[in-house]
Amino acid sequence: MKRLTELSYVTAIEQLRGSAGVSALFDLLERVKQIWRHVPFETMTKGLVFHLPLQDGSVLERAGGILVDTPSEIAGYKLDGMTLSATPDGRIRMWPGVEEGFDPLASAGLIYSYVHPGREELFLDGHTWPVPDNGWPCSLGVPTYSLLESCLSRYVELTRRPDYCAHIAKSWRDAKRIGFLPKPEQHLRRSLHLALHYSLEGAVVRQEQRQDETKPVDIEINWWDVRRGAIIEVKWMGRSASEGANEWGTSYDHKRAREGLDQVCDYLDRRYGATPDVPVVGYIFVFDALRENVKVTAESVTAAEGLHYQFEDVEYQPELLARPDVGRPFRCFLEPVIG
Repeated sequence: MKRLTELSYVTAIEQLRGSAGVSALFDLLERVKQIWRHVPFETMTKGLVFHLPLQDGSVLERAGGILVDTPSEIAGYKLDGMTLSATPDGRIRMWPGVEEGFDPLASAGLIYSYVHPGREELFLDGHTWPVPDNGWPCSLGVPTYSLLESCLSRYVELTRRPDYCAHIAKSWRDAKRIGFLPKPEQHLRRSLHLALHYSLEGAVVRQEQRQDETKPVDIEINWWDVRRGAIIEVKWMGRSASEGANEWGTSYDHKRAREGLDQVCDYLDRRYGATPDVPVVGYIFVFDALRENVKVTAESVTAAEGLHYQFEDVEYQPELLARPDVGRPFRCFLEPVIG
């Protein structure tokens, strides 16, 4: 089916514009591939358009923009959408965002359009064709953050019952998983780091990497072949106390998670100042062990107490979640042993 789709739009473009149209098509596809090597498609939530003028003198009617010699010059910008047009001298003009009301079917020239999260189409002379699906979220782009988010989702799915994770097991102060021992974050971080280390192919995953001289982030991920990075700040919610304590020592709730997202954005700003040409996306990952009205001396927990917060997500700051360089938040609710 993929081959038939390829033949259909190549043949159709040849019928419309001859061999010159087919050459322009392959030129456009190669240019788009180069763009996606420097611009993560996962951050283009408002879409991306690439316009290639043809010999009929077609132009993209839009004022402003910046002129760049190579796609690498637009890497690292904190944008959620982008419009690009090839110039006659081989360069690219770029505008932030996709113009509201832009209609590729009514536009001149050969156009590639990406609509998040994974619709890719080609447009020419009022006709449209889908880009053949190759199994990736974006057929012409290299998946990085989408693979990371898939791994994080899988980790959450498996770890909500943390029976078999030796690292997380070291963090509990009791067999029923009612509360943590003091400072459980080192064990939780190691658990997540190890899971990503073994599951995230093609990436280097490291713990406690400094974003400047004083600020270490919990987990940093780098894809060296495409010069792309991600940072993850790990937080926990619930209560902690040493063994034999008569009262809880530390207690964290949703406020702690929101503070973690603030940290993520601070790290991103520091990182952008140091390497503005490398795209980096930040994530907040929360281990949730909140229990309802459980005393530190409790030896068991009921379902009403232990699962009270199971389906209660954190309400994060919307203006921070709206940042193009902030990924979706993750929460792993760690279920207690009931009874």
